[in-house]
Amino acid sequence: MCGISGFYKYSPQLDSSKTQKHLTKALNHRGPDGNGFYIDGPICLVHNRLSIIDLSENGTQPLYNENKSLVLICNGEIYNYKELRERLISEGHQFSSFSDCEVILHLYEKFDGDMVKTLNSLVGMFALAIWDQERSKLMIARDRIGIKPLYYTSNSLAFSFSSEVKPLITSQLASSKLDYTSLYDYFNLGYIPEPFTLYKEVNALSPGCYLEFTNGNLSPEKSFWQLPTEINTNFKNGNEVLEATDELLKQVVSEHLVADVKVGSFLSAGIDSSLISYYSALAQNGIPTFTAAFQGEPEDESKIAEETSRKIKSSPHQFNIETDFFQNLEEHFGCIDQPFGVSSALSLSRIASMAKPVVKVVLSGDGADELFAGYDRHSPFPEPPQFKSFPLSIRKLLFQAAYAVTSKKSLKLAVEDLNRPKYVKYAERLTLKYGSFDNPFLDSSILKDVDQHRYLNRFEKIWNSYDQEDLINQMLYTDIKTSLVDEMLVKADRMTMHQGIEGRVPFLDHRVVEFAMQIASPNKRSEAFGKTPLRSLVNKYLGTQLGEREKTGFNSPLKKMLREDKMTKERFKNEISFLRSLEFLNQDKLIEYLRQVENGEFIPSQAFGLVALSDYFRRI
Repeated sequence: MCGISGFYKYSPQLDSSKTQKHLTKALNHRGPDGNGFYIDGPICLVHNRLSIIDLSENGTQPLYNENKSLVLICNGEIYNYKELRERLISEGHQFSSFSDCEVILHLYEKFDGDMVKTLNSLVGMFALAIWDQERSKLMIARDRIGIKPLYYTSNSLAFSFSSEVKPLITSQLASSKLDYTSLYDYFNLGYIPEPFTLYKEVNALSPGCYLEFTNGNLSPEKSFWQLPTEINTNFKNGNEVLEATDELLKQVVSEHLVADVKVGSFLSAGIDSSLISYYSALAQNGIPTFTAAFQGEPEDESKIAEETSRKIKSSPHQFNIETDFFQNLEEHFGCIDQPFGVSSALSLSRIASMAKPVVKVVLSGDGADELFAGYDRHSPFPEPPQFKSFPLSIRKLLFQAAYAVTSKKSLKLAVEDLNRPKYVKYAERLTLKYGSFDNPFLDSSILKDVDQHRYLNRFEKIWNSYDQEDLINQMLYTDIKTSLVDEMLVKADRMTMHQGIEGRVPFLDHRVVEFAMQIASPNKRSEAFGKTPLRSLVNKYLGTQLGEREKTGFNSPLKKMLREDKMTKERFKNEISFLRSLEFLNQDKLIEYLRQVENGEFIPSQAFGLVALSDYFRRI
């Protein structure tokens, strides 16, 4: 796990050596164990190393093929590298290291530069760049799910890329001009949705895609993998789904423990991290587990996590958060490369900081909700039960007729709701206000030039690209391509890499993703619970008290602390005061929102989003 960056310059005014040093410094938190670079004419590749596999100098990147005509930098882990390595050696390839990433170069040689075959041979998470000297071609690629980030920009100066957005701006490889539409989306969602970023000139490379840059020409993004949509009809019942899930997760988690350093697991009271920790403990006795605790609060999960740790015989570690919710926010969000208003990220960074002295790799349960319908939003859209059996066109007529007779406003609203597209209704479930897209915080002079439909237009396209009659799976398919990448994986990557440890997400191994997306939704979610097969596995291995526990999520008592904790309240007031210095924000709305918080009438996630925005703009 590392940080990568680089460029192919057009302009002689770009000082390659100076820019290389800046990029190295800007990404040092992602790879504190060393760095390397390659400069040859217009091309520059930079690598910051976090040593996980082959800790020797031989594992230092860039990596080269036998005649050094190919150069590779990679951020990630290739879990099937041993199998690939043996096969490639038997075919005559010569390796210079035991690095998992070196197999990528030899696969590229084996397939004569075919990136689709090369990338589809890999099992793992990765963002990478290959310089093919003989073809004068630079290629960048990102793993299937988007676990590892990669951003790029192309202008008159250079084609450039980086693991994070900010180095491209601070090195002046991209303009610092803000994209106010991204800020509009941030206020609605709490994060900036890909492929856009806070900056107009910088885009995210889409998951499962690669780019080719040849002789000054940049290709459109090319896909090497597609998320499956076809339902597997071979499963006869839920028990068969359960057995297949169990077998696959045991294999995948075991593979995710491969490392030349110590590995641990995050453990909450949720079934996802509990299940990952259970499988980890089967393969590694006494595995360290890490838990956040809000002592005495409803969000406190430490007691249940402690019981799970006892059952699996792990080595438990606990971080207590007692007062001042925003304590050391600057430290934990110091490497966030664009505004990110998700409060659980702060708790995750605190746990990661606790894990850092103990392990260098940590597994988490991220992604299970998006695969197995674990959120409340993964439920059918509500309709009066007496009308459900009728076709949509008939339902509309019935509601209209009932409204004409009774004049009940609720019936009129029901007709209007039936006419609203399902993708809009689902998109609204992802907003901070859970049911509306509005943006009171941008100044009206800015808001008039914002594309307020950009996010929904992309959301609609993704929603409609799911071609099966399975509403819940359609929601999950859309999640995987939107909120999972935009929110969950940003949090998992930045909060672990900031602490110099590698976060791994076994549920998002592409084999698990493909398997889960081929399970019909009735085998994933009941009326009472989501994640049916995962809950059944927890019932089996860890007990029904945990398996049937109501989902709470990775939450925090921010609302209570903003009401009762003096330091938390003062910090919030200070951040609102700073935000009022930003010309693009609506000053009256900020004052009004501060008043709402003081009266206890506010949405905690929205309040945290304002604090995170303030913290970000203080630092740039």
